[in-house]
Amino acid sequence: MHAGLSISQKYSDEIKQQCLSLYQQGLTSEQIHEQIGIHPITIRSWISKAGISRGQKRHSQTEIENCLNLYQQGKTPKEIAEITNIKDVTIRSWIRKYGLNKQKNKIKHTDAIQLSFSSQIPAPPKQKRKQSGYWKEFEKVKREILNINEQRGELGMMPTAEQLKQLGRTDLERAISKHHSGFQSVAEQLGLEFKKKRAGYWQDFANIEKHILAFISLHGTADIMPTKQELEEAGERSLANAMNLHGGFPEVAQRLGLKLSYSRKERDYWKDTDNFKSELLQVVEQLGTPGVMPTHEQLTEIGRTDLIAAITSNGGWPSVARRVGLTYVKQHNNPNDYF
Repeated sequence: MHAGLSISQKYSDEIKQQCLSLYQQGLTSEQIHEQIGIHPITIRSWISKAGISRGQKRHSQTEIENCLNLYQQGKTPKEIAEITNIKDVTIRSWIRKYGLNKQKNKIKHTDAIQLSFSSQIPAPPKQKRKQSGYWKEFEKVKREILNINEQRGELGMMPTAEQLKQLGRTDLERAISKHHSGFQSVAEQLGLEFKKKRAGYWQDFANIEKHILAFISLHGTADIMPTKQELEEAGERSLANAMNLHGGFPEVAQRLGLKLSYSRKERDYWKDTDNFKSELLQVVEQLGTPGVMPTHEQLTEIGRTDLIAAITSNGGWPSVARRVGLTYVKQHNNPNDYF
């Protein structure tokens, strides 16, 4: 089927340049894929080879001060990133720039620098005490949560108790638990996604159905069951793992009347070298990497877990690459890199 096909000629220089130009204009590889139809992995490969960088996002002084305040309070850059949605590498650069020591609440330079720095960053404002009965009114709680979400830039997510504590909102955290049946209950009433589910939540198939159909409506293709990779990339790891409680993705798809995005292979399909070669060459063509064995990471990103399992059970990446005539590039983080 692939005889005589020169995969290296699949994409012209004009197409590559068009993709790179769109990236420099601010589009992500996924958005370029939607416009041009070339796989995001291929686009990211071209971006990497071209050495293109759009530079770091500019942040306001208020955002910088907020992050450094949290660091002085003892939060790690990773924890601050989860609260603020600013990359931890950016936060670390600010810590170095302002001379903060990596040890908690200490400054690397002199007391004079400490005084100067402290004067630039005001202490977090104290929350005004609410009038009696304030927190018993659900509308007040709703307003407070939506305001916090707007500040955090996460309009569809229910903040966790830990996040509220980190933001100094223990008043709201206590109110949710004491007066309104907890975070999961409030999230459901507000139509917000809550990462931490109550015990037994995923055992209820109605919850699986609700979340899968919501995912398809927002991110997926009508009537097509999302893959594990697609769910995980959208931050739905717990939903992806919950599939195993109901027989796996094929079984859940059947119960919901959805089609799989891939066809299940007949028994012994992967023992046939010709089948292996055909499937791999199609993937190579899709990725735009002629003559090169696709990596574990690349197959994961495009949702070909079936091919990963087949390669693993047939001797691993180097062995299969030799059998189908592809060049294998060793991946140090490949858990199945053997033989």
